[in-house]
Amino acid sequence: MTVLAAGTIFRFSTNILIPSYSAVPGVLDFGAIGNVAEAKENTTLSDVEKTFGVGMVETPDQTVKGQFLSLTVDDPDGFQDDFLDACKARVPMLVQIEYPDKLTPSTGTGTIAGFGYQPMGMQLDPVKGEDWMMFTCPGKQSNVSWTKPT
Repeated sequence: MTVLAAGTIFRFSTNILIPSYSAVPGVLDFGAIGNVAEAKENTTLSDVEKTFGVGMVETPDQTVKGQFLSLTVDDPDGFQDDFLDACKARVPMLVQIEYPDKLTPSTGTGTIAGFGYQPMGMQLDPVKGEDWMMFTCPGKQSNVSWTKPT
């Protein structure tokens, strides 16, 4: 069964030692999650074709994009504001992304990707006329972990 991404929850915690996650409203897009090892050539003189092993694991850049919300109306708990302030200050954080693929819809949790996130700043995207105000927070992810759905 295929699952739509609608219902995905983006959470963050700036407390690395004892995480307390807050859901960030307005997130529309984030980069690929995971890590991929690069191929490392290990061809010897006796080989008749190139051979490869596994090199260092690298995680892709992680850019978070979203709608910039009004603090009083659309973000009454201030969680987006807190997230953006942490990104502006380049505060390392933990991120959890919960996908909507719950096995038990009313009580379960979806697949959860967890990782360290080092934001490199925050910017408001260019706007024209009737455009929504949007934000972009570029950064790097590390130490990706996965929890299966329940």
